[in-house]
Amino acid sequence: MLKSGDRTAAARQQTLRALIDWSHDLLDPPERALLAQLSVFAGGWTLEAAESVCACGEGEEVMDLLSRLVEKSLVIHDAQAGRYRLLETVRQYAQERLAESGRAGAVRARHLDHFCAVAQAAQSQLSGSEAPRWIALLDVERDNVMAALGAGLDAPPLAQRMALANRMKRYWFHRGFLQVGLHVALDLLAEGADAAADPERSRTLFTAGQLQFLLGRYADARASMGRSLDMARRLHDDAAIPALLQSLGMAAQGEGDVGAARGYLEEALEFARRGGEKRRVAAAMNALAQLEIAAGETRRARPLLEEVVALSRQEGDSETAAIGLLNLAIAAIECGAPADASSHLLAAERLAAQVGSMRLEQSLLEVCAGLAATREDAVRAARFYGAAESQAGRTGLRRDPADEAFLVPLIRRARAALGDERFEREAAAGFRLAAPDAAEEVRAWLLSSPA
Repeated sequence: MLKSGDRTAAARQQTLRALIDWSHDLLDPPERALLAQLSVFAGGWTLEAAESVCACGEGEEVMDLLSRLVEKSLVIHDAQAGRYRLLETVRQYAQERLAESGRAGAVRARHLDHFCAVAQAAQSQLSGSEAPRWIALLDVERDNVMAALGAGLDAPPLAQRMALANRMKRYWFHRGFLQVGLHVALDLLAEGADAAADPERSRTLFTAGQLQFLLGRYADARASMGRSLDMARRLHDDAAIPALLQSLGMAAQGEGDVGAARGYLEEALEFARRGGEKRRVAAAMNALAQLEIAAGETRRARPLLEEVVALSRQEGDSETAAIGLLNLAIAAIECGAPADASSHLLAAERLAAQVGSMRLEQSLLEVCAGLAATREDAVRAARFYGAAESQAGRTGLRRDPADEAFLVPLIRRARAALGDERFEREAAAGFRLAAPDAAEEVRAWLLSSPA
């Protein structure tokens, strides 16, 4: 709109352009420079972000210049949220000024650096008790992250943008933004299709593969992660190899290739143990235990899962501890110990609420649906199943093969008990539940369930 200066442009558009021109002409050079640089932000910014991204002239402070732009009504300040923003028309105008200044590339690079640092700080916190706070922060900064990831003439180097995408991976898992994350990863890989192997490219292939796995695209996941593993081995990236082997094992299981799955998972556990990192050991153990459950070897799975929970708690990794507890509940159900299953699920529910992960919440609903079916509570089984399917529809998150093998026969039992018509009616009622209401219903049911 601001670029249309011909005679056919609407009078109000020309008036708006003239008004912004007039306001801009009243600014002194440092104020003009800051306004141009602020246009790199999408969805607003904090004072800290402005100070990190924007370069001022000698003797000028970002805070002082920003306050002057607020006083002149070119920047809007939300004091309660502690954030600033530009009206979109002003932002477009300022972007033109930034492009004319020749500094757009340098400003975009600093913008990327800042949000890489934010994502890195969040990454290490998204599996523990601080996860909800960091998820909320990334929710607010999501537009800035997407802007930093974008391509274009002034885009920062590809490896740096890949690094940001890889640091955002766990956030995409938690929030159920699987398609968004996959689209970003595949776009970055396509942009660097002819680039040589490097650690960030290998990790971006891994990110793409994990997202493809969660979306149920097992062949694509195996292909992406196989390329990543080959690259990681060539680069001697020992930190990535056990996680890749574990994920490849799960993808192979999804394709029904149990022999390859076991080979990958056993190598992943051996590699992780050699490295001595407890989180990687716990993750590899959990995946191997899931394979054992799917093979009907629950007695072999249970000690592995107990160790997963113990190691994860030692490390403060609430997410993996919750996953281990969910799998222990499945093992207990398979062994005919519903009271043990209830205890594990209550502990998992507390951790899932602490972490705030949609992935954990969906898995909790699914395992509770299975437990309800074994307790002959077919109505609850149908409701919880419907609620889980609703969440899956919003996120695209598919059950992994082990969970699918566990749940399908139990839901079939609940359907047979109710009849198709009533089962669909109860499942539809669960489907309509908002996520917080479904979580509250599960909690109340677990607390009231008989031992």
